[in-house]
Amino acid sequence: MLTCLAVTIIDGIDLLMFGAVLPTLLERGEWGITAVSAGLVGSLSLFGMMIGATVAGYLTDIVGRRPIVLGCVALFSVFTGVCAIAQSLEMFAIFRFLAGLGFGGALPTVIALTMEYVRIERRQFANGLIQTGFPVGGAIISVVAIFAIPAFGWHALFAAAAVIGLVLFVVAYRNLPESMAFLVARGRVDEARALAERYDVGDGAESSIALAQADAGAVERRSALRSMFVPGLRVAVVLFPVISFFGLLVSYGMNTWIPQILRSTGYDLGSALSFLLAFNIGSAIGMVVLTGLADRIGSRRVISSGFVLGALAVAVLILGPAQAVVFTLVLVIGFCASSQTAV
Repeated sequence: MLTCLAVTIIDGIDLLMFGAVLPTLLERGEWGITAVSAGLVGSLSLFGMMIGATVAGYLTDIVGRRPIVLGCVALFSVFTGVCAIAQSLEMFAIFRFLAGLGFGGALPTVIALTMEYVRIERRQFANGLIQTGFPVGGAIISVVAIFAIPAFGWHALFAAAAVIGLVLFVVAYRNLPESMAFLVARGRVDEARALAERYDVGDGAESSIALAQADAGAVERRSALRSMFVPGLRVAVVLFPVISFFGLLVSYGMNTWIPQILRSTGYDLGSALSFLLAFNIGSAIGMVVLTGLADRIGSRRVISSGFVLGALAVAVLILGPAQAVVFTLVLVIGFCASSQTAV
């Protein structure tokens, strides 16, 4: 689980780095960048994430989850690094898109892999804990950027993140297990059983259930897409991505634009980045607290309450309250936006 958490932390650092350096890019007019072109660059990263998540979900059924995680870590590390030497805005945008493929593929794959190794009744909490790595990464880059950009420039952030990502690749290569369910589905039951013993996987975990079915000769291979649309799940399958879309819209939108919006209203760079830090601290706390609540009172109540409270906080924010109130509201919005992780 620690390796999976590290992957999501580095994923968060690399993806949210653009929001941290955006005020500097716009202030210096790097490559003639404007707010419009910056929005396009940010959208390309998210578009790459969408493609990466979709393709990774398909490929994991063919080659397993471990190779996909390793490939995604290598992909976003390399292309985050080359962003530091981009010679034009077009090159920078292409590199961010390619890194986005890795961002999008890594996060859902490590979440799915983690879910296999924890007890079913604790899956929501484990899900939230792993996803906490994303805002933790955002918080880290917010703090680092306050000091590193004035001292070393924005290029240094991308180069350093690439080095850290490649170190993580080596760690993940040595420690990340394969999906036991994948091994069972491919008839590699002995390998799955060895992993269960090595990681002391309890009987209540999803992987143990798959292994028990294999031992009983009851393994049934079914199309993942067909499994999603069985009667009783069809409405939920439609609602899940809708909920995730709006939650992630708030999360990625705030992470990309909070520093620049506040910078344009007169805050200095350090103060603007401190609001980015507040949003990610709120998100990290929310992911742990809200997914823990979802295990106890159900996801429906947690998600609906989180979205309503978050909407109220946004409504108050646009009224232009005092700075201390803005800081608190941003933290609350981050907390509430994380309610989508309970899906």
